[in-house]
Amino acid sequence: MTQYLVPCWTCQRLVRSEIVSSKLKITCEAFPSGVPEPISSGENQHVEPYEGDQGIMYLRIPPNRVQEGQSPVNIDADPWNAGWMNILRKQREAEKK
Repeated sequence: MTQYLVPCWTCQRLVRSEIVSSKLKITCEAFPSGVPEPISSGENQHVEPYEGDQGIMYLRIPPNRVQEGQSPVNIDADPWNAGWMNILRKQREAEKK
């Protein structure tokens, strides 16, 4: 199974992430009603315009704002990101059944 880095976790435009009805819901400046699944799953890194993004795209958090010892591009270095990836993986597996 291919693992993708979810761009939302390292984007300055992230507003909120929460579990709603056992599904991950991420909101940001580009998608205030919810980030589309191809972006929230990491398949699309949102570095180019995406339908409905209001012209707002991924904007990386500057390295000086990343916690010491964590890399903004290494999923294994960020337990928060890894935890959400497990939730997303379980959601996808459940939807396939």
